[in-house]
Amino acid sequence: MFTVKDLLDLDIMKSAILIAGENGINNEIKFANIMETPEVAKFMKGGEFLISAGFALQEDDEICRRMINDFADKKISAFGINVGRYLQTIPVAMIEECNSRDLPLIILPKNIPYMDIMLPVWNHTINQRLESSTGHKDFYNALLDVILSEKGFVGISNTLSLLIGNPVFLTDGSYNLLSGSLTSADLQKQYGIKIRDVINRIKNMWNKSGLLHADKIQRLEYATSANSKISVATMPIMVNKSLNGNLFILELNQTISEGDFVALQDAAKIIALEILKQKAGFDIQNRVQAELLEDLLSGYYHDSAVFYRHVQRMNETVSPDGKPIFKADQAMAMAFISLQDLDELNGAQQIKMPYDNKTKIRNVINEYAATYHNGVLLSSRSDCIICLFALKSDGTADDLSGLYDFVKRKAGDKYCYSIGISNVFTDIQEVKNAYECAKIAAHSAEPNSKLQVIFYNKMGVYLLLNEIKNVPAAKAFSDLYLQPLLDYDTENSGELLKTLDAFFANNCNLRKTAESLYVHKNSVIYRINKIEQMTGLDLSNSSDKFNMQLGLYLSKIK
Repeated sequence: MFTVKDLLDLDIMKSAILIAGENGINNEIKFANIMETPEVAKFMKGGEFLISAGFALQEDDEICRRMINDFADKKISAFGINVGRYLQTIPVAMIEECNSRDLPLIILPKNIPYMDIMLPVWNHTINQRLESSTGHKDFYNALLDVILSEKGFVGISNTLSLLIGNPVFLTDGSYNLLSGSLTSADLQKQYGIKIRDVINRIKNMWNKSGLLHADKIQRLEYATSANSKISVATMPIMVNKSLNGNLFILELNQTISEGDFVALQDAAKIIALEILKQKAGFDIQNRVQAELLEDLLSGYYHDSAVFYRHVQRMNETVSPDGKPIFKADQAMAMAFISLQDLDELNGAQQIKMPYDNKTKIRNVINEYAATYHNGVLLSSRSDCIICLFALKSDGTADDLSGLYDFVKRKAGDKYCYSIGISNVFTDIQEVKNAYECAKIAAHSAEPNSKLQVIFYNKMGVYLLLNEIKNVPAAKAFSDLYLQPLLDYDTENSGELLKTLDAFFANNCNLRKTAESLYVHKNSVIYRINKIEQMTGLDLSNSSDKFNMQLGLYLSKIK
């Protein structure tokens, strides 16, 4: 059992200070994670060592006491705080409550990356799970070597494949392929099998049969393109009754023995911990990226040298694979990715993008930036993702033209992406202006389109309108034509503005407008007549049409 006392005995924690909750020093630590908001307790399972930079903490006695009580009720093992930038001193109320609830409160060592603290905790936890796999020493020793040598998912799948003599593949809880002992191309070439087809078929079979959340290995048959059948052993990887991944074993060379089945169930527990470990690593990267970018946008960095030092520290301490996350010594460009649920486009009630999907898109953007550029800083908001791309030398804004296709290929096209791209710049003091330009470009997208990549320097009339957006006369002009329609839509749950926008986007073609809105042509005719009646304009008249379209353009410059 790994306890708070064991944590404090680690070399990396020698300068840590236990300032409260000493009676809980023997609490078992099962995992380590970062606290982002005071409400994080509701997501905890118990046994966590929580770490915080104090960014979300408030020096309010009532909030501090309630937060500590929530942690104690959830049986959090210990709470570590990095005193310095965001929280200068530990609130007395927090200390008192930690003593009252026997919750160890630790001041973390200064200038120590979170990953250096969290990795030993994860490794101790994984090692204990491995040691519990009694009777399967081959699996134990092999997996222990993989975990301790940081070989990750590729090492796990390759090692399991060698042990059981069959191809092995791992996916995450959303069935995204994490690794395989064979590449997808080699599997198809050698056996005529497409691993993506295998995963999708088994996923559908599990959903239909109710085996999706089973906690043991299942055997299912899969028909190959050569009209032969193979057996696929599948194992859901569960953590606290939540699906975190899947293990797929293609019995191409030999049938898995009963002993191997038992050993694989133990292996699934280890894989679950590795998935959580990797996920936590990416969560740390995402939070640090977002913090740097939001600080840039807020004007925090008056000295670019300070920003570059912080980027260097991020690259050295939180990169999951050791590669630089962001190399900001060349040209840069901002991208504003507007996210919208497609159901909303079809007239249904708008539903915010689930957290997991937005995280998936963020990870894909990170992969895109690492593959084609010199990295990216990302920050997610409720309806958008903001990106600062570090371009390669002599890079241009056009180099980001492949962003949408990459995201669509890797993350799917369930959601509508409207992507605005700023001009290229080299001075970080230009970040805020570049952000506004990218945002304007994204908001100028035509409606009802699954793909809109708009470059600010190619926006035409929007460039001019952006210069006058804050002039009172501009707003008055827009309101003159659009406010009656907006009031009508609000009072009647109507879609006159949406229809008008689609009408212009489709060159005033009634049939194409109806198709883009998924309504009957007669509905469009009725709405256009209603718009003309309410505004007194004739949309077949070029002058009236220009005024109405100009009002719409002005409304999009936010």
